[in-house]
Amino acid sequence: MHATSQSRRGRLGLLLLLSLVLVASRSSAQGTFGLQAGYISDIDNSGNVTFTLQFNRAPEFFTCDQYGRQADAFQFYIATSTNIPVFYPPRPYASLIRGGEIQYGNGLIIRNDGPPDNSDPRSDGWGSVRGSVPYTLNTDTLMFCVPAEVLDVQGPFAYSLLLTSFGVATHTPYAGDSGGPIPVPEPAPFSFALAAAITRLCFRKSK
Repeated sequence: MHATSQSRRGRLGLLLLLSLVLVASRSSAQGTFGLQAGYISDIDNSGNVTFTLQFNRAPEFFTCDQYGRQADAFQFYIATSTNIPVFYPPRPYASLIRGGEIQYGNGLIIRNDGPPDNSDPRSDGWGSVRGSVPYTLNTDTLMFCVPAEVLDVQGPFAYSLLLTSFGVATHTPYAGDSGGPIPVPEPAPFSFALAAAITRLCFRKSK
């Protein structure tokens, strides 16, 4: 009777530990700024490209640290063709969509790759402004349309999307071609593997 009670308490303790680990890993995943899903259209009949980004949580574009870095930011590197290596298109870029300038309240800014616009302190070393477009942000989903001529593209193009938090990349860049969903890799199954290991340990201890 005593052995059975002790085994039961051990099992309950391990199950509690498992629950705490899963909660902690889920909270950690939700805290890191990432992309849940996204879509970039082809050039439509009006000559526009539509971008849709669904983040894994509501982004904090307007929260900055003492150095002016956004809590959450993004940047698109737009290629001149669809022939790109992994992660980043080859330079020069056709253009850049600067989510890092949302905080200034002038919409989404699209810039040239270069030469650096040193007269503009907001350029971060990139080129002159090609244009700006409005956007909508509904909780965790950002949508905007950019004229193809502002992007400096004439057809399908490759891109790379970088997400940062206070200036530090949060993920490997998301890269792909326009005209479809943004490739978003499945999250690493670390928490599931850990849960399975603890579960096995739990049943081993209870024998």
